[in-house]
Amino acid sequence: MRINGRSKEGHCVRAYPKPAVGRSSWLYSKANWDAVNSKLATYRFDDSVNVDTAWDNFLKFFMETMSECIPQKFVRCKSKDPPWLNSDLRCSPGEIVKLISKLNNNSAAGVDGITAVMLKNTAVSVSPILCKIFNLSISTGVTPSAWKLSRVIPIFKSGDRHSVTNYRPISLQPIVCKTLERVIHKHILTHLNLNKVLTNQQFGFLPKSSTADALLTALNDCSLVLYADDTTLFKPISNDSAITSFQADIDTIHHWFSKNNLTANASKTRLMVISTKKDPFPNMSLYMNNQVIDRVSSVKFLGIHISDNLSWNEHVNFISKKARKTIGYIHRAFNCASPTIRRLLYLALVQPILEYGSITFHPLNVTLTNRLEP
Repeated sequence: MRINGRSKEGHCVRAYPKPAVGRSSWLYSKANWDAVNSKLATYRFDDSVNVDTAWDNFLKFFMETMSECIPQKFVRCKSKDPPWLNSDLRCSPGEIVKLISKLNNNSAAGVDGITAVMLKNTAVSVSPILCKIFNLSISTGVTPSAWKLSRVIPIFKSGDRHSVTNYRPISLQPIVCKTLERVIHKHILTHLNLNKVLTNQQFGFLPKSSTADALLTALNDCSLVLYADDTTLFKPISNDSAITSFQADIDTIHHWFSKNNLTANASKTRLMVISTKKDPFPNMSLYMNNQVIDRVSSVKFLGIHISDNLSWNEHVNFISKKARKTIGYIHRAFNCASPTIRRLLYLALVQPILEYGSITFHPLNVTLTNRLEP
């Protein structure tokens, strides 16, 4: 079973520059997310206007909806600074130069227009200045206002393109601010690893960990698997008492979510029974927050389509179709290119599609293998 969760608290912004007077923040709490989702689902894009006007109208509707359904209040944080945000957390110009060198040249610029290439070309010159700003920001708990501004780009996921619920917002932050976040991220991760705070069942965005590790653990160990904010729970089921125990596990997870100011998204939670039988446990029903969990015959888990009979037909059909589509694009756009260039394009664009996660579904039978042969 896959559970998708998100934070209730929203984004916490430090407000006071002096630690001695305490910390404050804007706190988004008791948000009526059901009302938000219901209202957003009613919005339809207007095809009679241009794209820019259509998105301006949607953003206005979105902000009005959020203002209505999410109360905002100013609160004084009672807790002390976490152990990774103390006076020992300081960066050096050399550390900043190293972090800048690892930036992706293709990263989109924020509202300030500063690109990764610009930072790389001036890293040695700007690193002492950035070092002073970063250390001051960390010691006072204040982020420059200009770095809090983001360009939000809606990215289509799947389904009806006219439904706003099928779009996901991507925030393009200033790259300089991302560099500051990398400094803090490094210290937080060091603290978590040294104190063994993270569970071994968490595979998301950690060194020496990958989606392949999560997939293999899920398919072989039948246990709890965490990847970033996705939670997947596996449990052997043989009788009604096992189903009751499974429901108890779900209730425990939901209680933990609530206790830690998280909410499980029941609408994105799925139940799949893996078995060689045609229809095992036909009357089996599980609940999340008093809502029946939808039962499905297949689910996309970390980019891999897993079927309830562990047949890889659906996944092989998906990646072969995607690979053929990419090959067709290469053939049309680079028809006059040399064989060497086209081979490089194949290795860069097509082969990763066919090989991603292959350790989980290989070896395949002859029929499926032939579909993936170039």
